[in-house]
Amino acid sequence: MHDDAAWYDAPLLARTLLDRAAALGADIRYDSPVTALLRDGERVCGAEARGRRFEADHVVNCAGPDAGHIAALAGVRLPLRQIPGLVGESTPLRGPLRAIVATPGVDLRPAPGNRACAISWPVDALLDPTSATPVPAEAELLTRCSAVLPAFRALGGTRIGVRPVPEDGLPLAGPHPRAPGLYTLVSHSGVTLAPLLGALAAQELTGRAPVPELAPYRPDRDTSYPVRDESLAVMSGHRPPSP
Repeated sequence: MHDDAAWYDAPLLARTLLDRAAALGADIRYDSPVTALLRDGERVCGAEARGRRFEADHVVNCAGPDAGHIAALAGVRLPLRQIPGLVGESTPLRGPLRAIVATPGVDLRPAPGNRACAISWPVDALLDPTSATPVPAEAELLTRCSAVLPAFRALGGTRIGVRPVPEDGLPLAGPHPRAPGLYTLVSHSGVTLAPLLGALAAQELTGRAPVPELAPYRPDRDTSYPVRDESLAVMSGHRPPSP
């Protein structure tokens, strides 16, 4: 139990940052999938979306599970997998959960409205990527949640997302030597690391020297070493722990 840990509301943070960017002059476009990248010789110099061309000094590929597709438009491959993940939220509890709880079988954190939010790497290993109705996985998630937090008696809702998971489990961050001008920023721990990764990437993108903290995570690194992220091994189906 991490009673001194913290969490942040990711959708609220994203909306706040987008609103601030718009107030500073950013042109925010929704529902505009990128269909091509612009090139000036070997350099990526913009993107095309919905028939419009957007020129840029840098193109930042932070498209999550679609990051591999964007990279392919530049002719490069990202060592990236797509793994489904189930997120569950409790019905309202009697009081707020005041800690982050991490166990081998399930992780819990507070959520708005006196609720608890839950994920489980072992449960994710049960998901069928082709099914939109993960009823057995939902039941298993609830069992694991109530075993750790008895007040977690019912699921108020669930959703399935797709995690962008680098092959060695660690973030991909930085330029790619085969596609200058394209900057990659993707990780399956994206919400956890987003504030830090964003700040470090901004330093590099605004013309400062390469950031040493990001050096081990370049997208062209060798990812053939044994996986160093325990969660990746578990959610890929390797002997899920008991609740």
